[in-house]
Amino acid sequence: TREVAGIDVPTLVVAGEADLSTPVPLVKATAERIPGARFEVIEGAGHIPSIDQPAILAALIRQHLEQAHG
Repeated sequence: TREVAGIDVPTLVVAGEADLSTPVPLVKATAERIPGARFEVIEGAGHIPSIDQPAILAALIRQHLEQAHG
């Protein structure tokens, strides 16, 4: 957990709102340790947003990459 503070690249951290394995507060706390990280919660998703809400996750990733790389 402490090591994530050393991440120094644009970072998107995503949590599924219904993730019981890695709950939103835990993921948010991790994101808050990464300088400048963007944190998003995907509604209607559990532990694997790429399966539960693939279009939403893809849109977030696309937007993140566009913002990070111009």
